Amino acid sequence: MTKRKNNEPMISLWILLFLSVALFGAMFLVQTKQDTRNFAAGCKEQCPGADGVLRNCTPPEADGSSADSLCAWAGRSEPCGGQQFCCPSAGGKWTTNMTACAPSPTPTETPEPTPTAEATPTRTPTPTRTPTPTRTPTPTRVPTPTDDPTITPTATLVPTMTPTSVISPTPTTTGTPSSAYYLKFKMSFAGVQASALCADPEKMPLNITVRAADGTTKYYPGIIPTKETTSIGSSPAVYDVGLRLEGFNYRNNITVFIRGPKHLQVKYGKDDQNYYYNLEDGQLSGLTKNMSTTPMFNFTGYPLLAGDVTGATNGVQDGVIDGYDFSYIKSEAIKRTSVAPHSYLLSDINGNCEMESSDLTWMMLSLIDKQEQFY
Repeated sequence: MTKRKNNEPMISLWILLFLSVALFGAMFLVQTKQDTRNFAAGCKEQCPGADGVLRNCTPPEADGSSADSLCAWAGRSEPCGGQQFCCPSAGGKWTTNMTACAPSPTPTETPEPTPTAEATPTRTPTPTRTPTPTRTPTPTRVPTPTDDPTITPTATLVPTMTPTSVISPTPTTTGTPSSAYYLKFKMSFAGVQASALCADPEKMPLNITVRAADGTTKYYPGIIPTKETTSIGSSPAVYDVGLRLEGFNYRNNITVFIRGPKHLQVKYGKDDQNYYYNLEDGQLSGLTKNMSTTPMFNFTGYPLLAGDVTGATNGVQDGVIDGYDFSYIKSEAIKRTSVAPHSYLLSDINGNCEMESSDLTWMMLSLIDKQEQFY
């Protein structure tokens, strides 16, 4: 009984200590939440803004500004205002419908085997005619000698038969293709909407390189695409290309590299590609020598990466997005430079004929890759 009484003060002390710690923790959490609200007070949250950009202040960036996110590629998911948003397509509008952002298993890439060329049969040579042997002359009978003078026989000359000349086999010749294969595809430029008035096809020439599985390449510069009229408004602008592959006699397992006038070179290796293609050889196959029957490949799900507008030489692309490009685009955006519709402005990434902050944002999104895709 005495031992129990001695323990009661100790138990009371432990209970008092526990309650003190709990009270201090609760006060700390309340103060932290209040500090976060005060820090975010200067952050303007828009989910999304009028320009389609998510500006999240829950929480803000370390400097107190909003965390900005563009709907730049299909399947992108970002938070804003305590809610999750989904980008259904490149250049589309943010939505709370997360169906398009549900993860899907990555398909196993199975490269198609390269067809073996059939050998041209060699013509069997005509056998050499055996020459007719030379006829041996019959000896003249010698007459029995008499008292009369001996008559010496005159030898009769028999002509020798000349053999027929040998007929040599005709050599096999290899024919050349009567025409070239055709490549057709649809593509888009990052940030360029169907309503853009300064992104006319003749202002957006493409430099295209094709490569076969054996490493053979062919370069086609200055290809002018055709802009589709079916896409309208804020949906991504779609451009079509039909190219006759002169000097490139391959139809299967093709890789295509495309570079725009203010864009990094992007590698395309499969139809309906919507992500960075990291395999060495392409899977684009089935090209024909007829423009109407050759397949139309779809590359719109992975737009050309924008932002390579200049390098050390002003206005000359260098295949890298770096400080030169950032400084050039930022200086134009600050000046709010603008041009008339159907004109051309090098730093106008989204093709709306004027410089604004979204042009700089599209360039910064391309910094994920930074340099062109070559291999």
